[in-house]
Amino acid sequence: MKLRFAATFDANEYRKRGILQRDCLVILKHLEEDRERIQRELYRIVEKNDAAIVSGKPPVELDVVIDIAYRKRSADANRLMWALYTIIAEVINREQGTRNRVTPEELYEQDMVDWAPRHRFVCEESSLEFFKIVLQEEKGKIKSIDTKDGTCAIEVWQTSSFWNTKQMAEHIDRLLNTLEQMGVIRENDGNLDRIMRDVDDWRKLVKG
Repeated sequence: MKLRFAATFDANEYRKRGILQRDCLVILKHLEEDRERIQRELYRIVEKNDAAIVSGKPPVELDVVIDIAYRKRSADANRLMWALYTIIAEVINREQGTRNRVTPEELYEQDMVDWAPRHRFVCEESSLEFFKIVLQEEKGKIKSIDTKDGTCAIEVWQTSSFWNTKQMAEHIDRLLNTLEQMGVIRENDGNLDRIMRDVDDWRKLVKG
């Protein structure tokens, strides 16, 4: 059995309790309702294992996976991404002249080919329409569907609309590195507000 729940590392609590790495323990900070939910689930598993042991059956092996829960990417980060794509397109088009002009949308589509995470889902053919609706609302853009023997394999590309703050920050940094390589210099401390303010200056520099 696997349990998966979000948690935030609390370094102060870790130090306060004096827990060492060899203890294989990490102190985690949850909302109270999260603690209660996890406690109920663990108690339920313990009771099930006690009953299994009494009846001579093997106990359930528990595999707990703890993930950091990142927020969905912000609207400001999305605006910044498109502003950077616009600047990159302007630089490319200025260097190439009027031939083979590129658009920010074309640059974005190519980056999604290069960087968007791929996911594969399998369902029965009779459930395909339901899965298509859910996946396109929650996971990303459906790129292919292979049907065989009544089973459908669905490939989904997790494009930027479905990224969390960490994924978006990594991609913005890639775009900023691209601008640096193109000679558009950035001077900021990595702060999103500061970068947003720099966009207008970059535009003036490119057009100048």
